[in-house]
Amino acid sequence: MRVYLFLLPIAEMGEETIYSSLPLHCTLMPWFKVNATPEELVKKVSPVFKQCGFIKLVSTAPAFFGKKKDIQVHKLAPNPPLKNLHLDLWKILNKIGVEYIDTSYIANNYIPHVTTKGRSAFRSGRRHTINSVSLVEALDSKKLSPKKLVARISLL
Repeated sequence: MRVYLFLLPIAEMGEETIYSSLPLHCTLMPWFKVNATPEELVKKVSPVFKQCGFIKLVSTAPAFFGKKKDIQVHKLAPNPPLKNLHLDLWKILNKIGVEYIDTSYIANNYIPHVTTKGRSAFRSGRRHTINSVSLVEALDSKKLSPKKLVARISLL
């Protein structure tokens, strides 16, 4: 089994770069396990992304997430296209039979946000337009790190 997540990149991600911590992004679908190569997975989910169009992200307010409320984030403004994209991806991944690492933040519990990374933050009022989704693979499936960008999927 391989472990992946889908994200909307805010900061640029290099194709061959190995990350211990990912650059600024909004998670579209959190970590899940599936028995598929990146190419096989992209082929199965690509109908969800076809002609989705740009997704506009707008940062609203800082907050703290996580079980201990110790992860600093910036929430995103309500965004029906983003929510629908998440739900459509969730439905197709369920049909494929993926196993989610943590189901706390998917489907109706999905709260779009950007985690603050040190001095890098998606501060309140900031806007960013997304035209692609990134598929990231955890190279160590138990630690979920390091990780690597394995595919970019256009939304146009």
